[in-house]
Amino acid sequence: EGGYEGGYYGGEGRLNSHVYSQSAVLRLWSRMSLSLRSCLLGAYKQHGIVSTRKAIAAFSGVVCSIKEVLDEIAKKTEIPGANQRSTPTNEEEAISAPLSFQTSPCVEHTAASLLRDFHSESIGFVTPLHFFLRLVQEGNGPMLQAWRQAGFPHHRIAAMIVASEKRQEKKKEGRE
Repeated sequence: EGGYEGGYYGGEGRLNSHVYSQSAVLRLWSRMSLSLRSCLLGAYKQHGIVSTRKAIAAFSGVVCSIKEVLDEIAKKTEIPGANQRSTPTNEEEAISAPLSFQTSPCVEHTAASLLRDFHSESIGFVTPLHFFLRLVQEGNGPMLQAWRQAGFPHHRIAAMIVASEKRQEKKKEGRE
């Protein structure tokens, strides 16, 4: 079935990974929103790999609530890689899937999990917010472990996202 082929985090937080020609990310590609595709492709083009940190950095560039939550977490704790930068590509570039894609195990696992859900339910297109929330819930990389240890488990982050989106809605209503 393809999928995850052996990437792992080695001894000192170094990322050891392989190129996934039939990765879950690529199998999920047609089910992704253009904004999610452009985030992942942008991170890959800039860094040669899509890790948790790089993906989240790209997501924060297109989803205000993710950026707001990351800013809030950064105020309250020292998070490894907090200054990570990734810029999404333009959406025209992201229409077609790349031939190969290098990912971290957390990103690959998240895509596989979303792919299973897509087959079992009709979830529509996967957005950067869907991917982010699943990554935070199921990922186990060093940054996500640090967040949990600092008091930011996935359910708290999800609640912070909801609160951020409500604040943004109120701001929009005030402008209309």
